[in-house]
Amino acid sequence: MLSIVDIKKELGKNIYIYPLTISAIKSNSIDLHASRFAWSISAKKSLVREGKITIPPHDTALIYSEESIYVSNKIGGTYHSKVKLVSEGLGHIGTSLDAQYIGLSIIAIHNITDFVKEIRVGSEFVTITFYYLHTDDYIDTVSHDNPPGHPALLVGFEKEQDFLEWQEKNRWCRNKSDLYEAMKNSVEYNECKKQFKTEQVVFNRKNMRKKIVKYILLFGGWLLIMVGLSIPAYFVEVSGITPVCIMIVEKFSLPIITAIIVSKETLINSCISL
Repeated sequence: MLSIVDIKKELGKNIYIYPLTISAIKSNSIDLHASRFAWSISAKKSLVREGKITIPPHDTALIYSEESIYVSNKIGGTYHSKVKLVSEGLGHIGTSLDAQYIGLSIIAIHNITDFVKEIRVGSEFVTITFYYLHTDDYIDTVSHDNPPGHPALLVGFEKEQDFLEWQEKNRWCRNKSDLYEAMKNSVEYNECKKQFKTEQVVFNRKNMRKKIVKYILLFGGWLLIMVGLSIPAYFVEVSGITPVCIMIVEKFSLPIITAIIVSKETLINSCISL
């Protein structure tokens, strides 16, 4: 499963998404937003009224995401319900995102209650997690037959033509290169990459600081052991061992201790600056 670090790293490489909302990128997922294209499965009528998707009791709504997504042959994914919606009686049975898919996501949301439920257009309504494939899918030989947006699911639905015309005009929701350009030129994408670069610098500094402290402690422990073993040789004469211990103290331990004392301020300042 990809973490927030993986997702930000793969944006523009193996994952394209537009429009991108930085706040929708979570620790290991991305939230998608409900668009103005939504229908009742039973009535095949549009459910959008005054900026809200109104779902009748015991009905299922087909809702398109505002975002178009592309994943390469290295990545797949799964869709999951939002806790907030589930707690209100609205749920989504998990579905998959195939490698090399491109297009809007169409999500079935079930109202299992006896009451009318509403989802605001533009609000987060489903979350998607990504996974690296153990073996890459066949490149440019898509292993699924899902066209962008699954338009076949809308046959016979009210305002079907409105959606198809909108999708035709907005090539970024069905064409890989157009999606990439739309994402790359967006303010949110560039800000996301800028933030990611800063986050990586901070992370690397913290990691380096931990490594420096670790090595200082290890080296200091080794030095103390050497000193502890060598100094008694000045007071206890042991044939063959004493001269060696004295040499270790004079040639290695004392010079190293002196060097550490002299450079103590430099080491501390280096750690702080990192």
